[in-house]
Amino acid sequence: MKALVTGATGFVGGKLVTRLLEKGWKVKAFVRRGSSFSKLKKEKNLEVVVGDISDFDSLKKAVTGVDVVFNCAASLPYHNLPKRKYWEVNVDGTRNLMVACLMNKVKRVVYISTVGIYGTTSRKGKSEKSKYKLTDVYSKTKYEGEKIVWKYIKKGVPVTIIKPTIAYGPTDTRPGFLNLFILIKKGVYPLVGKGNNFFHTIYIDNLIDSLLLAATKKSAVGEDFIIGDDPCPTMGLIVETISEIQGRKPKAFYLPIWLAYLVGILFNLLQYAGLPAPLTTRRVDFMTQNKKFIIGKSKKVLGYVPKISLEEGLRRTFKWYKEKGYL
Repeated sequence: MKALVTGATGFVGGKLVTRLLEKGWKVKAFVRRGSSFSKLKKEKNLEVVVGDISDFDSLKKAVTGVDVVFNCAASLPYHNLPKRKYWEVNVDGTRNLMVACLMNKVKRVVYISTVGIYGTTSRKGKSEKSKYKLTDVYSKTKYEGEKIVWKYIKKGVPVTIIKPTIAYGPTDTRPGFLNLFILIKKGVYPLVGKGNNFFHTIYIDNLIDSLLLAATKKSAVGEDFIIGDDPCPTMGLIVETISEIQGRKPKAFYLPIWLAYLVGILFNLLQYAGLPAPLTTRRVDFMTQNKKFIIGKSKKVLGYVPKISLEEGLRRTFKWYKEKGYL
């Protein structure tokens, strides 16, 4: 089997490339010019292809001769890009990909969307059938991109849509979990609210398992699946587990949500000025809102079973951060 992985130097894309090679796949790694290729180990079955998902010609060429396309490319919230960049990658890029796959009659496409299009949840959680709640340019553009995918599914492109919860794990140097580990190591973590809100995670290996199932299960074609760990942890449990793993007893002080918002508004202004902003209003929402999802469909139809527990996933992540000098 030969696969194309877009966004191959990213957190998810890089892990997926490694797993595919381990399983004997031939892989085309689609990367932007200027990306660091050092994240991709030199392998005889690996071909690095330079291009851009917003450039149809380079994408069309990359898709040629592959059996499966994994779309891991996306403009993410923490990138802090101009709005037009989110539209170029998450919408126009998705359209380019679908057209290229249709033209080349690709056997399977695995498209990574996000649970972010559902917004916040109740404590019961949301499923694939829940209503969307679009709150920012990221969720809006991912929603528009997903609409394009559904359009091409109707045209006969064999696509499976994967909607991961909040991913983490070794090699993840994005701000979220890394900052959390660092703060807890220092012994102080500002826990906004009471920490009893659900915060649905997914360990990277569990996510990669789901992508491989989506690429090989016949029952997955034309379906969308929410993918997450099981059970869904609370923010308080995550903080407590990281603390135990690091052998720390952080002096977690509980900041009332209304006060955190006031502080966040001030930091928003600093962020707009290009200055460090440790507690923006977006981050307050991120830490306090319920994010719980129902993964029953992925278990029943896709055969997905999360193998790595929260504790084990956080231990592996801590070990990697420590080995690489982040902690």
